[in-house]
Amino acid sequence: MKVTNVGASELIEGEKFPSIVLGLIWQLVKAHLLNSINLKNHPELVRLLEDGETLADLLKLPADQLLLR
Repeated sequence: MKVTNVGASELIEGEKFPSIVLGLIWQLVKAHLLNSINLKNHPELVRLLEDGETLADLLKLPADQLLLR
């Protein structure tokens, strides 16, 4: 995860920058939830392979793309 344009002052004065604080919290929650979506934890994701697609292609997809399928 890469955080840009967020400094300590924005977090300390969070009431002045609610969208920045909420955006950072959302990124942390999203990263935590998507971290466990992989073939090792969920081998049944192999069923999402499309015609002509290899397992290597599926492994390259980010977790949010797997969820969209």
